[in-house]
Amino acid sequence: MEPMSIGSDFYLDYRDPQNIKFFNKGSAKLPGDPFGGKHLFSWLRKFDIRATEFQWNPTLTIQGKLLTSHFAEITFEQVKSAAQENQQEAQRKAQNSRMIFYCITASIAPHVMDKIILKAPQYTLQIRGKQIQDGVLLLKVLIDSYYASTRTTTINLRRQLSNLPYYMKHVAKGDVSKLCQHTRSVHAELEAAGEKTYDLVSNLLAALEEAPNEKFKRWLEAKQNQFIMREKNWKEDGSDLMDEAETFFLNLKNNKTWWPKHDSEQLYALGATHIQNDTSDTDEDESKPKAINNLLNQINAFSAKLSEKEKREQKYKWKLIPPKDGELTTKMVLVDGVRKKYYWCVNHNAWTLHSPAECKKNNASNKRRQSSRGDPQNKKAKGKHTIEDLQIAFQALANTLQDTDSNTSGTVASNSTWHSSHSQDAIGYETDET
Repeated sequence: MEPMSIGSDFYLDYRDPQNIKFFNKGSAKLPGDPFGGKHLFSWLRKFDIRATEFQWNPTLTIQGKLLTSHFAEITFEQVKSAAQENQQEAQRKAQNSRMIFYCITASIAPHVMDKIILKAPQYTLQIRGKQIQDGVLLLKVLIDSYYASTRTTTINLRRQLSNLPYYMKHVAKGDVSKLCQHTRSVHAELEAAGEKTYDLVSNLLAALEEAPNEKFKRWLEAKQNQFIMREKNWKEDGSDLMDEAETFFLNLKNNKTWWPKHDSEQLYALGATHIQNDTSDTDEDESKPKAINNLLNQINAFSAKLSEKEKREQKYKWKLIPPKDGELTTKMVLVDGVRKKYYWCVNHNAWTLHSPAECKKNNASNKRRQSSRGDPQNKKAKGKHTIEDLQIAFQALANTLQDTDSNTSGTVASNSTWHSSHSQDAIGYETDET
């Protein structure tokens, strides 16, 4: 299943063309975009695939721990000591280290390379009177350059996991996949720092309860009942719970039954992922301008309605002013360049083109029906509904813009996290910028 594992304990003889091909293939650039300083965990996962294929894991294992997944636990001195030993032996691990070096340098962006070159003395060793640049040391220097492992980082990660309900409602905006991706990423960082959490399942359940879909809530309630009655167990890391929730979410979304119809009470659904095209797989950063434009269009439409209504009311405001005692109940008015005769209609309480005798409201039953239709309270309620819709659109736009602004702030971690300062509940969320 893994051809490269054959003879993995023996050094490569470069007099053999096959071994040269093996070396060149291992040294090649990783697939996908080069590492540009963001999404360190995603890049390390790609590196792990290459390391497994070419049997580098023994070389990357320091004191029983794999460097790519426990980098926060392993110190630079420990890595340097292991690298020094491998280079002194001058066997297969030294050759693996060289392949790792070339692979990393081929898989990082130019500005990252500029930063790493300045730290060349840290990954350069003196071996038998020669200077050798070690690939394992280079990997440690690269990670440390874009990930700060401190106690503050650990505290921040724990806060993010405890604030998953807030993240679900105000950041993911009901998107279960986005919640699960965020949770997996933060938990992976916590494990990399050698820490564990034992309340992740309860935090996840509380977050999933914020989903804006009744079918999903009923499904989740059934699962929770099974969990409470000990008919079902989830792993401490919540991985199986996230898999189940995400599968059900995607099923509802694919069937077009996830997002409810627009309702003035569904505030955070307005700014959620149903704004995006369900058939496209665009990134979060690409979807935000679409969401903002969508909300701006709604606000402009609401504003146009209000301004048009206000202009109309101002233009015909005189129609509601009754004649004073002793004044005539008819008058000639210039409207849009045409002189028209208006009558004061007691049934409509307004100046109309029809005379009181011609008014259709003279019939008593019709009068009650028409009066209910023309009830000022009903018109007021309609106007209030339009204003509420406008307020909802403004609030959703504010939330979306706040998410966008938060993506431009710095962090101590390199992976995708989030930060908000407008609520105490949001303490601990940070962005993916470094």
